[in-house]
Amino acid sequence: MLEIEKLHQFAVLARHGSYTAAAAVLHVSQPTLTRSIQSLENTLQTRLLDRGRNGIELTTIGVDVLHHAENLLRHASNIEADIASRSRGVRGHVRIGAGPMVGASVIPHVVSDILNSGLDISVSTVLSKTSTMYAMLLEGELDFFLSRQPNPAWGDKLETTVVGLGRPQFFVRPEHPLASANAVTFADLGEYPRMCATAWNEVLRMSNEPELAQLLYATIESDDTGILTHISRETDTILISTAGMLTGDLVALDIADRGDALPGDVVTLNRPAQRTLSPAALHVIEIAHRRAIAAYGSVPAETPAS
Repeated sequence: MLEIEKLHQFAVLARHGSYTAAAAVLHVSQPTLTRSIQSLENTLQTRLLDRGRNGIELTTIGVDVLHHAENLLRHASNIEADIASRSRGVRGHVRIGAGPMVGASVIPHVVSDILNSGLDISVSTVLSKTSTMYAMLLEGELDFFLSRQPNPAWGDKLETTVVGLGRPQFFVRPEHPLASANAVTFADLGEYPRMCATAWNEVLRMSNEPELAQLLYATIESDDTGILTHISRETDTILISTAGMLTGDLVALDIADRGDALPGDVVTLNRPAQRTLSPAALHVIEIAHRRAIAAYGSVPAETPAS
């Protein structure tokens, strides 16, 4: 197996043309350098250079080996520089997961903060169900994810931080009949098509208020927030989402008979408990934590993290 150090010494010798000059640059003795070059020639089973009156001269194969050596040394230098910069957290790739509604509320701000930071961090995002993201996290396909409270049985695999409550809100376009109504009730919402991410109907099926759940079941389900907001701007369909979502010019309805109904789901930030994350990932987690709290208010003290 070729040794990088011997290739480096060979390249320095070839550039300087003499053992005396090369040994001085490398801070080794001439005998040591001679033995290193001989060892390299033995490994390759060929002669790389000849000594002449004016110093050393590369053989034809020696010229080819020098070309390969310089390429290898350049790659090795790039690897060292890349790892060093990653260790300082200034670059790297971070993989983020989020539930569709949480993602729409938080991820745009997180990515903007990364871009504005000037750090060389690239990002990929996955919007999916909590169970899917949990599996991806365990496989190393995600660095962290934002979601509703995860399954308590996963506690030994996750480090979970509660960041707030995602209380559902109801949005309509400005021309919607309910947008200018003096008082809007849950019964009014039941008169129009409703749409939300796929997790919404799952939550309603577990509700202890079946009559209200029946009124609010989403008739259109999609995990693409772009599709949801486009439909709500073009039709009288009611968009059910969290307050932090980027809803643009849509109008949030004030539900007169809401009271304590639909208090919302706990929103959490989840990272692997048994895997060391890169400095870049830790940096992005700090940003996501800050942005999630900004989107969802405050951490509910009575709801501990798992």
